[in-house]
Order: sequence, then structure tokens, then C-alpha cells
Amino acid sequence: RTGHTMSIIRLKPKLELALVNSVRVVLSPFYDAPSSNEFAKRITSAAVRATNPKCEINIDRVPESVEAYKNPPPPKIEIEYADGTKDHLVPDRSLPAHQIVKHVQDRCSSILISQQIAEMKKSPVVGPAPVKIWRGRRQTFCDYAEDEAAKKKAAGGVKTIKKK
Repeated sequence: RTGHTMSIIRLKPKLELALVNSVRVVLSPFYDAPSSNEFAKRITSAAVRATNPKCEINIDRVPESVEAYKNPPPPKIEIEYADGTKDHLVPDRSLPAHQIVKHVQDRCSSILISQQIAEMKKSPVVGPAPVKIWRGRRQTFCDYAEDEAAKKKAAGGVKTIKKK
């Protein structure tokens, strides 16, 4: 048919480095782990670098030698987050690049939630405290515990007194 347009589905998860201080990828030329090469390509793209221009990105390569050819060292990925924690990943053939990206995203979202909770504890608002906080597609949601005082109040805010 003429005039037919196809919608493109985005298969790669979006990577944001907003809560990442530094990333170091050590590539091994003789080790069979294509996910480390794909992850290195993704983090060096202009769109990903624009999410955090202060993030240090280092791509190193194990020097080619006879010893590296006979016994190749595995590639390594070291990530330092804004809260000071570090992740050391050793990808192999069974770990695809999108799972490495998902791991970084999950870690960043948990850091963001912990920062939000710490901020809420510093300047609490009048109201119930959240029991559970989770991140949706576009917003952060929370569940509140049912307060005993709220159960005693009527819908209009007037206290109800039970007669004996």
C-alpha cells in the first residue's frame, strides 16, 4: 500500500546518568562478551552524556598480548553513584546489555526514592507519614497507613462520640 506508515517501537531502555558520578568500562578484546561493548556504546552516546555532563566516563581496553590471548581477562564495569555506593559488574555472554542498563536504572531510582524520603524527614508536612513509596512511569506514588484518629473522625472532620 502507498501512504502506509509504521510506528517504531523503542526496544532499548533509556539510560540516564543523572545520579551517576563515574562509569569505567574495561573491555577485553579476546573475551566473548558483546554486552560490555554495547553498554560502552550506549553510555558514550551524546544523548546519554547530556543527561549528566559532569559524569566521568572512562573506556579502557586490556592491552593485546599473548598472555591476554591465551587467558583473556573478563571485561569489567564499575559504576559510582551520587550517594557514594559503587557497583562492580563482570558481564559475560549470558548478560545482555539491556539488563545492565536496567540494573543502573533500578539503582538510580532507589537512590532517588531514598533521597526523597530523607528530604521528607528533614521537613515533614502535617499529615500521615508514607508507609510505602514506589516509582511509576511518570510520578512517585506512596501508600499511607490508616491512622486511628482519622477513623474516629467523620467525613466532615467532626469527631464522633459513641454513646453507651
